[in-house]
Amino acid sequence: MRQVIAFVLFSSVAYGQNGLEVIDFKTAKLNKTIPSALTTKQLKTLLGKPTKIEDYTSECALTEEQERAKVKQLYSFGHTQFFVFDHKAELTSIDFRSGTFSYLTEKILLTSTTTLADLQKVYPKSVSAAIKENGGKLVRLKPCKDCDGQCLLYFEKGKLVQLNWWEEC
Repeated sequence: MRQVIAFVLFSSVAYGQNGLEVIDFKTAKLNKTIPSALTTKQLKTLLGKPTKIEDYTSECALTEEQERAKVKQLYSFGHTQFFVFDHKAELTSIDFRSGTFSYLTEKILLTSTTTLADLQKVYPKSVSAAIKENGGKLVRLKPCKDCDGQCLLYFEKGKLVQLNWWEEC
């Protein structure tokens, strides 16, 4: 997946983000009820104990509030991750392969059974501009109209396998 991210970094600069459609981070919900941004306490109450907790060492792509945070960690629930800073948690990636997680947006419910054709119905421009990557396809969306970041949706064999929220450095 790191290769995918590196490729997207290059392609974002080379091809720009004009015309990318929007998927709203603020209103989308994990498993239909869990906000993309919440407190660490809420996260643990809703998802239980993380399967893995790692210190987050990169200073890249953080907001000023996140940079000032005394605690910076990645909480993993399988391969789905939240960035935790002080007492806040923000969804950074979802692994759909297990079928454990879904992601409800204003336009579509994303699951392990979501196909490129399903996504094409609600994000036609972004699907048309999908990038071939590692034998699959990468669809890029924006988290808001004037944002620099991206929501990356990776498909293998025509099915959604991963979502990553990505911010520029």
